[in-house]
Amino acid sequence: MMRQFKSDTKAVRWTASLNVADTGEEGSDMTYGVALGYGIENHLSGAERLSTYWGYGGSLGYEDMGGTDEAGEDLDGSVTVGVGVFLGADYYIIPKVYVGLELGYGLGVASQDDTSWGLDGGVTGMMRVGFRL
Repeated sequence: MMRQFKSDTKAVRWTASLNVADTGEEGSDMTYGVALGYGIENHLSGAERLSTYWGYGGSLGYEDMGGTDEAGEDLDGSVTVGVGVFLGADYYIIPKVYVGLELGYGLGVASQDDTSWGLDGGVTGMMRVGFRL
């Protein structure tokens, strides 16, 4: 994740992820997924070293499951569009260096082929260490 402060109370954030998995079994296919996201953080006034915030964002992703289903058909890739809200806090241990916690809730709509789609939701937590330029 990367974020850029536009003011003392507003920041934009960009996220990117790459997931690769392989079972290690002979003849199994590797799976992978990529995703990009964009969000807005609204920082609240707080203590000198504590920065609390809330925000919202969106994401776009693609996942290739590899392999075949029970009928022997090749599995198609899945495209996902997601939205979410989050809240968090950063504690500046020294000027411009922080540790933070964040909790978010997101919903995603995925389309695997022309005839199937799904709605998925979930709560995620994150702990991070970062710095502010």
